[in-house]
Amino acid sequence: MLQNCPQRYFFNRGFYYICRMISRQGQIGSDWKYGLLPVYGIYLLNFSLPEFHSWRTDVVLANAVTGETFGELKLKQVYISFELFNLEKEECVTPLEKLVFILKNMNIFDMAPFKEENEAFRRILDAANVNAMTPHERDVYDELLKRYRDWRCTTEYAIEQAEEKGLARGMEKGLEKGMEKGFAKGKAEEQREIAANFKKQGIGIETIALCTGLPIEEIERL
Repeated sequence: MLQNCPQRYFFNRGFYYICRMISRQGQIGSDWKYGLLPVYGIYLLNFSLPEFHSWRTDVVLANAVTGETFGELKLKQVYISFELFNLEKEECVTPLEKLVFILKNMNIFDMAPFKEENEAFRRILDAANVNAMTPHERDVYDELLKRYRDWRCTTEYAIEQAEEKGLARGMEKGLEKGMEKGFAKGKAEEQREIAANFKKQGIGIETIALCTGLPIEEIERL
């Protein structure tokens, strides 16, 4: 799951998706004995939250006293914060560190690092090559990039205005209310329109959900 900006109930949303993946494993009939496959949620975040003390935060079901993993259910949520990831290329040792470094910095490289070291990294970088996209893929990419830039410019301008006027409290409450109203009425409607257009073009529902942030159920109703 990719997320550009924090949300009020972001952790609830992530846990909800995890629970859906668990519930979908249920089987009809009397023979099923609640045998569940491991479920992992991986969240790539372009921001940090107070709960994060490192660029990687793992959340599991554990005994509150001993800290040991609880029960047989293998459930884990892994949060990767690009904002807190400050390793330089030379400091990246593990495959995960190299992967996160690539994902965070691939847009500024003239020649991407690690490309010759690992076939998986090469495929990732080739997939991210804008020049290699089909016309349809480029249209989708440009539309999503435009939406992101519009959101970012609007948010940064609102923050600058609040800071100039010295309205710290107004910035917190005004921006929060503005974001809620704007996203609820404007952005939500825009995202639904984008999702509907993507759906007409034959793009998969999971991909649309990833790009727009809309719940899968809502996209299915469009």
